[in-house]
Amino acid sequence: MSSADIEALDRLLREASTLGAIFGSLPRASAHDQRTHARKNFTAMAKKVHPDLVPASLKKRAGEIFQSLTTTWDKAEAAILDGTYEHAPAPLRAATFSLASSKAVYTLRETAFRSGTSSTIYQGVADGAITGPVLVKIARQPTSNPHLENEARILGIVQDAAPKSPIGVLSAYLPRHLDSFLVEDGARRLRSNAYSLRPGFVSVRDILDAFPRGSLAPQDAAWIARRVIAQALAAEVLGVVHGSIVPEHVLIHPLSREPLHIGWGTAQQTGAPSLLRPPPALRAYYPRDALDLGPASARTDVYMAATVVQELFGGDVVRHTLPKTIPPAITSLLQKCTASTPRSRPSGRDFLDEFTRLIRKEWGRTYRPLVLPVRSRAT
Repeated sequence: MSSADIEALDRLLREASTLGAIFGSLPRASAHDQRTHARKNFTAMAKKVHPDLVPASLKKRAGEIFQSLTTTWDKAEAAILDGTYEHAPAPLRAATFSLASSKAVYTLRETAFRSGTSSTIYQGVADGAITGPVLVKIARQPTSNPHLENEARILGIVQDAAPKSPIGVLSAYLPRHLDSFLVEDGARRLRSNAYSLRPGFVSVRDILDAFPRGSLAPQDAAWIARRVIAQALAAEVLGVVHGSIVPEHVLIHPLSREPLHIGWGTAQQTGAPSLLRPPPALRAYYPRDALDLGPASARTDVYMAATVVQELFGGDVVRHTLPKTIPPAITSLLQKCTASTPRSRPSGRDFLDEFTRLIRKEWGRTYRPLVLPVRSRAT
């Protein structure tokens, strides 16, 4: 795409009076089909200005327009689903702020992309030695700085490993860490990490919100569950305990079915004294041995992954029960993985292997892309 084409799209985004002027009028159809129709136009535009698909000299400008385009699409998608698209005006450009490190200047949307107990994540674009769309995670308090430093260290180990080694292979399934720097906030110094943005992913929490308890087809729950279990195995390969395998920390691409395992800030070496202090809302995912601050154990990750899987299948994560419609062998395996004593739980590898065998026996290996009935927060 030429510079003139990029600027033409910029003018369209700035000057369009309605969303329809950008993404086109909608057919008389269901909200799902309308979204699919409009998304084709969005995708065509996105391919033209994605920083990875333009010459190096245009990356900075293309990144800015790409960010504006995705912001506008977020609003258009929401308007389609709530029935206001035809009357919605095109949104003004999102307000931004800038941060600088020794590697790049980051222009970020003022509205947080996600916010957790220890950090806040902002979406934006980088310019400098690092270019293109990024996510920047900023510690909420200086006491959270070690979490972000720990996450950067673990991701660095994966990125520095030989590509075909057991650890190096994990790089396809973990965020790519680009930069770490400190942000001055008054008298506070807050650790910040920048990651490359991989669009199209939704969290398992998004999926659970989109499909109320028990309404997710078991065939879909099964392949998503394999990605959750794989996070426990990834930690096992790294020789750490992830310690926070919860629905918010496993991302899935609904179409490609790729996983992305996040939330490594509290990961610890196996056998170290546990430092886990989960927020009350997430305590149901943790085994008693972890809450009692026993030694960090890979079996903690197995328990947490199994609990998330039970929830995907419409089960009760407190009582560890599953609907009677779930095959008994799968129910038995998940109950074994949530046993009260760590030594009674299998390893991450054994859990994944046995779960894979059972679901393929039950449902085969048919490819099933996930279609979300309501809008989820995609990265």
